[in-house]
Amino acid sequence: MTLFYQKLGQGPPLLIMPGLLGSTDNWRSIAKQLALYYTLYLVDHRNHGQSFHSEDMTYAAMAADVQALITQQAMGDPVLIGHSMGGKVAMQFAQTYPHVLSKLIVVDMAPRAYDITRLAGILQFLRQTSLQGVHTRATVDRHCVRVSQRLSCACIA
Repeated sequence: MTLFYQKLGQGPPLLIMPGLLGSTDNWRSIAKQLALYYTLYLVDHRNHGQSFHSEDMTYAAMAADVQALITQQAMGDPVLIGHSMGGKVAMQFAQTYPHVLSKLIVVDMAPRAYDITRLAGILQFLRQTSLQGVHTRATVDRHCVRVSQRLSCACIA
């Protein structure tokens, strides 16, 4: 199955892969600037944004999805930028397909295992959060602080 992506600009290929629960829209403002120099591919990973859904959500499977997109689009030596979970996918890609990319940029992620307790708390927060009637970021931030105190976890604000 093919990943959903948005293509912008012209020049050498550059793939941008967002983090967990992210989509192509997360990098739009930065993409506009980078599109002056690169052909950008803003990618939605499987189970994210407009891409297909699958039970298999391993980094190996997501790296293979990226390789399939690179092959399908006949990209030569792309630059990969991965943010957070997208960074994990990018690192897996670099290990599995080292001959394919020209550069690897990882943002806000390290090549180590992370404690999923915090993530579980964040997901619980998201499940408990109703955005009905919420119209400002400040309202979400206030609600986030209240819920995170009850959950005893860090919250994304």
